[in-house]
Amino acid sequence: EKAFNSLSLLTDIQNDAADDKDKLFIEDAKSEKDTIRYSALKSIHNLDITENDFENITNFICTFNFKENETDAITGLLEKLGEINDARVIPFLENYYKKESTKTDLQISILKSIALQKSKTGYKKINELLEYDLPISDNQYEITSLFYSFESDPENSKELFPEIFQYYSIKEYNKPIINFCNLLLEKRLISIKKIKAFKKI
Repeated sequence: EKAFNSLSLLTDIQNDAADDKDKLFIEDAKSEKDTIRYSALKSIHNLDITENDFENITNFICTFNFKENETDAITGLLEKLGEINDARVIPFLENYYKKESTKTDLQISILKSIALQKSKTGYKKINELLEYDLPISDNQYEITSLFYSFESDPENSKELFPEIFQYYSIKEYNKPIINFCNLLLEKRLISIKKIKAFKKI
């Protein structure tokens, strides 16, 4: 029993420490001193965000006045959200994706974040968002890395198929889609018959 209580106490201490780190991050990010703000926004990868932080972090994302050169900070926070197993994550990301002010690179990060949910529901939502507004990036690596996210979770990302094939003729999506579908075919997760159904291609 003593061992259990010790473990329980240790867990509480660790949780409190994580909560403190997240609160400190928000405080520092809002600092009027550029050096403190810069340091905070560059430390996002060190944050351990849990469902308990959801409200604070999403509120911060929506209300903080990010500068033009701080896009990496937003993408980092959005992808951290994707690691949380919480029913509020996908609806928040969907709404953020559909905002008129959301740029292409952020849309791609949101799709990656939803992919981190590793669920069929998540991939169905990705299909919906691609159809709603397909992100076309000048940086080919962004599209390629998005598909790497899909390829790392083939059991769930097969839900993108066959709808994903409608973007095959778009230059930026052509090669990533071929590679992705080849992977699914190799793993026997999709049927060649479904590909042939897209006769326009």
